[in-house]
Amino acid sequence: MQNNLVRDMRMAHGLTVREFAKRIGVTPATVTSAENAEFITQKLKAKVMLVFDLDDTFFDFVEQRKRLEKYEYEMEAINGTQD
Repeated sequence: MQNNLVRDMRMAHGLTVREFAKRIGVTPATVTSAENAEFITQKLKAKVMLVFDLDDTFFDFVEQRKRLEKYEYEMEAINGTQD
């Protein structure tokens, strides 16, 4: 599973990987790695929070949404096999 949060944040601001990396003070490879990882590191999370003026509420919301989507997907799979 990819960490769409990093990609979504970058794309929502209309930034390339290089631009996003420069803005948060990391290498483009770090951004690419984060976009392809399942979890965002605490260090990268802190940088994103600082630069984009976010707090843990935002990340909690995203995590809850991911859990809900996973649950809905699992329920669809269960219901699809019961037909």
